[in-house]
Amino acid sequence: MRHSQVTETLFNQAINETPQEIKQEVEWSYEIADKIYETLHRKGMSQKEFAHLAGTSEAAVSKWIGGGTISRWQHWLKYRRF
Repeated sequence: MRHSQVTETLFNQAINETPQEIKQEVEWSYEIADKIYETLHRKGMSQKEFAHLAGTSEAAVSKWIGGGTISRWQHWLKYRRF
């Protein structure tokens, strides 16, 4: 079996074994990242400005935009007012 086939097999196995709850959280995180990114561009806002309004750090906003997990619900709830 070629290296790429082994990698694909292992990847598919990992996806199949991932609980639906985790898959949903990842999908949700990417949806939020898209919305934050769109808001920044629509309003001409910097990540720093957004972070200030959301009550978090610029590093956290950067992580969110990169698809990192948003673990603090209150930031998302604050974001919704945009």
